[in-house]
Amino acid sequence: MAKVRDMMFALALALLAQVPAPPTPPPASAPPPAEAAPPATPPDAAAPAPAIAEAAPPAASPLPPPAKPRLLAMDIVDKGAGLEVTNAINQAVQGQAVESHLGETVTTTQIKLLLDASANQQMLGCDAEACMASVGRLVEASIILGGNVAKVGEDFLVTILVVNPKDGTRVAQQQRKVPANRELYYYAAKQLTSLALTGRAVDPRVPVVIAVKDGAMGTIIVDGQERGQAASLTVQLDPGQHEIRVRAGGKAEWKTILSVEDATPVQVTADLVDARISLWPAAVATGAGTIVLTGAALMTGLVAEDLYSGTIDLPLYNAKPETSYLQPEPIDSLTLYQREQGVRLASGVANGLYITGALLSVVTVALVTTDVILAASAE
Repeated sequence: MAKVRDMMFALALALLAQVPAPPTPPPASAPPPAEAAPPATPPDAAAPAPAIAEAAPPAASPLPPPAKPRLLAMDIVDKGAGLEVTNAINQAVQGQAVESHLGETVTTTQIKLLLDASANQQMLGCDAEACMASVGRLVEASIILGGNVAKVGEDFLVTILVVNPKDGTRVAQQQRKVPANRELYYYAAKQLTSLALTGRAVDPRVPVVIAVKDGAMGTIIVDGQERGQAASLTVQLDPGQHEIRVRAGGKAEWKTILSVEDATPVQVTADLVDARISLWPAAVATGAGTIVLTGAALMTGLVAEDLYSGTIDLPLYNAKPETSYLQPEPIDSLTLYQREQGVRLASGVANGLYITGALLSVVTVALVTTDVILAASAE
């Protein structure tokens, strides 16, 4: 705009220089006739002024004509992510644009000082294709790079656009949701810029942040390889499926299968819980109890059988061994009653032991099954 003003001023001076000087007035003693009086303002000098104002040239580019295809990298627009995040992403995008574009690259930061206030205002918050194309034509850009960053929950959504300034059409768009981690969204901005301009990422490996909840220390294992002991660790992984494990003393092992996508950094947090209580000791105890009770039930059953057949005397009584239910000889009623009570008692005890042993065997099976399931789920 300063150059345009200088050109207008020089043109006005040149036109004024071509206007002839007014005639010298006659002496006072001989007043000139009325028709010979010179006009106050020469008509020839006053006429060009409005013509110059009406013929103001169109706005010219503040930059010299491009020698190579020019890329305009516009500022990333903040849509709720915050100034710090937006500035970091903008720095990553513009830096990668310089590396990825083979021609000339200019940024809005470079041209803001060369534009007037209205043009600067136009570039603020400009991430629509038509607006980007308007600014791009002003600086004679062959391609325009822009975008925005928004807050989505706890993450950030980064969008990169490439626009054709001739008609405002969208050439390419790349968009990723990334964690609120500076290392990750800075990486994503560079990769998305390269993808939008060249169709390929700068680095095929993707950063993955593995953290332990509450800052606890843990041994981090990726795809069976130990990567170190830390509360947080960043590893570079190729796109695809990866197994991540975290171990710590007194804690159950944490495991996940992570799917890594191209140019999409990820952050995972291991929530370690106390190691599970093994059920094997309880299962062994109940199993041993089952064996003991079953043996006792068998012994008691034998006692009942002996009492029934008369081979064992009841304590404190002088019944003869040969006297039994099976012998035809009659026995006195007292002895018969005593033997009946002894058989019933021994049989009841044996049945109780059998039932208790059976219950303990069920508990043993349940404990063993539960322990196996918990062990499998912990894997």
